[in-house]
Amino acid sequence: MISNDDIEDIDIIKSKDTLFIYLKLKHKHPVCPYCGFDAKIKDYNKTSIYIKRWERDHL
Repeated sequence: MISNDDIEDIDIIKSKDTLFIYLKLKHKHPVCPYCGFDAKIKDYNKTSIYIKRWERDHL
């Protein structure tokens, strides 16, 4: 689950019958569970999540 504190920026665009919601999440610096130092993530990727109409109506 994404909380408001996780979001750096949000942009909402409506085009015809489609709603696009773009979220930019804040960078988090996780701690390595083995050594306790800050973990460095090299690859951040853009991800699209598609919610079908039936799924939206039943959330």
